Amino acid sequence: MNFLKTLFQSPDFKSLRTYQVLVWSLLYAYIAGYILQNFAGDSVASLIWVPAGIGLALLLNFGISYWPYLFVAAVAGEMLGGFSIFISFLLAIGSTLSCILSAYLLSKVFPFNRNLSTLVDVASLVLVSTILGLCSGLIDATIIYRSGLAGTEQFQAVFYTWFIGDFFGAAFFTPVLLVWRRFPKDWLKTPKLYEVLTFFGLVFLFGQGVLFGWLNTQFDEASFVNQGYLILPILLIAALRYGRHGAMLVLAMTVVQSLLGAYDGHGFFNHSMMNDPAPISIWIFLSLIGLVSLLISLLIENNQAKNIDLVKAEGRFKEIVERIPVSMAILDIDKRAMNLVNDAYTNLTGYTASDFGVSDDWWNLAYPNAAYRQEIEQLWDERVHEARHDHTPMVPVESWIVCKNGEKKYISWGSVSAGDKFAIYGIDLTERKKNEDLLKITSSVYQAIGEAVFITNPKNEFILVNDVFTGITGYGKNQIVGLSLHSLLVKAEGASEYADLLPALDSVGHWEGQVWIKCSDGTNYLGFLSLFSALDDKGNVRQRVGLISQVSDQKKYREIITRQANYDALTGLPNRRLFLDRVDEAIKRADRSKNNFALLFVDLDRFKDINDTSGHDVGDELLRIVSERFKAEIRETDTVARIGGDEFTIILNDLEHPKNLDKVLLGITDRLAEPIEIENKVFHISASLGIAFYPQDATSTKGLLMKADQAMYAVKSQGRNGYHYFTQSLQEVADQKMRVISELRTALQNNQFYLHYQPIVDLASGKILHAEALLRWRKENGQLSLPVNFIEVAEDSGLIIEIGDWVFKQVCQFLQDLAVINKDISIGINVSASQFNSNKHSALDWIDYLQERGLSSSQIILEVTEHTMMNQNARVAQKIALLHKAGFKFAIDDFGTGYSSLSALRNFNFNYLKIDFSFTRQITHSKSDEALVRAMVTMGAGLSLHTIAEGVETEEQRQALLNVGCTLGQGYLFSRPVPEEDFIKLLESSSI
Repeated sequence: MNFLKTLFQSPDFKSLRTYQVLVWSLLYAYIAGYILQNFAGDSVASLIWVPAGIGLALLLNFGISYWPYLFVAAVAGEMLGGFSIFISFLLAIGSTLSCILSAYLLSKVFPFNRNLSTLVDVASLVLVSTILGLCSGLIDATIIYRSGLAGTEQFQAVFYTWFIGDFFGAAFFTPVLLVWRRFPKDWLKTPKLYEVLTFFGLVFLFGQGVLFGWLNTQFDEASFVNQGYLILPILLIAALRYGRHGAMLVLAMTVVQSLLGAYDGHGFFNHSMMNDPAPISIWIFLSLIGLVSLLISLLIENNQAKNIDLVKAEGRFKEIVERIPVSMAILDIDKRAMNLVNDAYTNLTGYTASDFGVSDDWWNLAYPNAAYRQEIEQLWDERVHEARHDHTPMVPVESWIVCKNGEKKYISWGSVSAGDKFAIYGIDLTERKKNEDLLKITSSVYQAIGEAVFITNPKNEFILVNDVFTGITGYGKNQIVGLSLHSLLVKAEGASEYADLLPALDSVGHWEGQVWIKCSDGTNYLGFLSLFSALDDKGNVRQRVGLISQVSDQKKYREIITRQANYDALTGLPNRRLFLDRVDEAIKRADRSKNNFALLFVDLDRFKDINDTSGHDVGDELLRIVSERFKAEIRETDTVARIGGDEFTIILNDLEHPKNLDKVLLGITDRLAEPIEIENKVFHISASLGIAFYPQDATSTKGLLMKADQAMYAVKSQGRNGYHYFTQSLQEVADQKMRVISELRTALQNNQFYLHYQPIVDLASGKILHAEALLRWRKENGQLSLPVNFIEVAEDSGLIIEIGDWVFKQVCQFLQDLAVINKDISIGINVSASQFNSNKHSALDWIDYLQERGLSSSQIILEVTEHTMMNQNARVAQKIALLHKAGFKFAIDDFGTGYSSLSALRNFNFNYLKIDFSFTRQITHSKSDEALVRAMVTMGAGLSLHTIAEGVETEEQRQALLNVGCTLGQGYLFSRPVPEEDFIKLLESSSI
């Protein structure tokens, strides 16, 4: 009882594996009891003992540790067969020990794979089944004899029967169970499922008719003994078509139907077969079909496995060839066809396998010149013949080919043969060939240069010198190659030891200085050496190039080079490179003297307008004049530099106190304000200056530039023409601006923007005639942001172009939706000067977009502010004119809040004038405001403009506007800005 308690409480018992073992055990017990009840004769044993195969398969499949389940099943089976519990216990010990011994031998001693994948596995199973039958027969026959169930004269018969039954059960039912422990999933796929059901259904009917005896009961006079052997060709078909699973299934069906037929008395075997196997013993018959089924299916599956492995190997080979980075093509020698061309080959030449009907087509395609083709073909054949004759790798053939796209490449071709296959590989040497040709040209240039030129390797050993070098030093070219540069540099007449030469080459890649060179005759030559490092793609030194010139000539050349490298060609001021060096020097000087200095970032105001309208020649001259004015206002110890088109920087050194700077700044701004006359035209220029101090504002060059730039933009935002010191609040504003820019980019990507529409109505009737599209931004955190909070940042960053295009397209889509429900209105869109002033904005794209969607341009009202109108340039005016000509309508927004020009109103050909809400709000409270609104309406009417009053919130305001002649209004009195669907409802109710 303790044993059973421990067994049931073990983790294994609670697992799925244990339930499977229980099913096998129950099957064992039931079949054992059934056979003993129906097929055991006087020998109390059966020639067919299927449980032996079940028991051995159970231990092989699940492990020997599951023997207790087998033992319990064996006891239950013997008891079901009629034995007492004591005898059943003893017989179960013999059966279990025999199965354990057999499982151990197959697992540890004999070569055996439970997948039965080789003939050796089958032979090992048959041999061990013999041992199992002998052990079980000897033990159980002895138990039967000792228990008195059989006499002495019956011992041999009992042993024989028990041996045959266990041997047959183990040898031919164990394979069935081991094979079928894994179900063939491909049988469940159509149409194979229908094929399997049909075939094995016919096999079942055959077994029922012949083996079970249906035909014998119908036709008593017919003999079906020979017909039973028809199972053999059926078995062969099952093995060929369905492998081991099919063969084992036919075997299992045959055994079951034969046993049931014998039991019924009408089957292929008679009822007394258990004790009288003659004339045809069932176990011989079943042994024959079992052995045949195993061998045939095993041979077939091994052959199929080899074919599959061959196909896989070929597939792997093709995959390797496809992925190998070297261009390769596989040629079938017998068929003279290109079987495979990898991607690298196609990338190199452009050709694919389909381009070659036969392999010889390659020659005509790659070598269209007949003479050159014949030359290369002959060389190729010679190299292939040499490789085969000498059993050595083929020496590659280098040649120029014509690619599919007409490009010429220099390729090294080689080949490797294996059987009837020929692998051709190619390596692109085009760059190397060009480099070689370039080196020849370069060498010729070096020879033609009037200076001494040499080239060294990374170890500073000479590899090439020109004739001038050999003439100066006296060394022949063969003598100098391989010598070290340092072996020619000598310390003489006060020269240095060149200690900084190698460190300079390693750090900055070049070195210049006067050197004494030891000549071959023992004399020394004084020259100026310029040595430069040439790097490869990885940044490693490939070679060094040296130029030795006379000292006097060198000084002149050096001055020219230095001037070009460090000064602006137009103004003569230091350029960005020299300016950055000067800032670094100023930082070091300030640190030593514990003093301050200021960095000014200067941007000329509206210089681009002058450049665009008066020409670049005038712009260049103005820059030269401004540069002279800057220099006149600073000390000699200070620096003024030009770092960009209209951007200048000024370094003011040795400032004891920042307040000392105000006088200089006022002097600069006053001097710039003086008129400039160029080509009989007078120009006025101003500038925006940003100032940062070292070390108060920043301690690095980059930091100072950034802070001064931020301060300069603060001046720009305040109207230009002035200066601003950097403050922490500017940094905070800059940081906030960067955050908003980042959020705006995310908003565009994640569709966080949406539009609301506010109706514009007829003040008299209340009918909706137009609408204004108003942008809204719902951030990721759910916060709603209105345009006043982000439009300025969008304009400064250039994102206004993308946002404006998005708004335009959304409005167009909404107009299309309105057209579907027969609602024809126009919609206003707010635009800014920065949109029209950007070269990224295209007015033609807007026009094309409308036309593609079948919309009229008159349905779009572009609302511009007075500021845009008064500060427009040529580009803005040109775009407005283009859009106006295309039929777009224009409205001047927030009228009355800026500085308008009546001539500008007339010249722009506006369609609508929108009175700012600040006037509408006071119209019922202030006579002066009422008079102003009346004047605006009268002026608009005189210029043929429709007047729209913004911010109408009360009925009194509506009536007052009507009294002064205003006909259109917009405001909360009629509706707040609403989503599309709500606006459509307003529109429908307005039409009723």
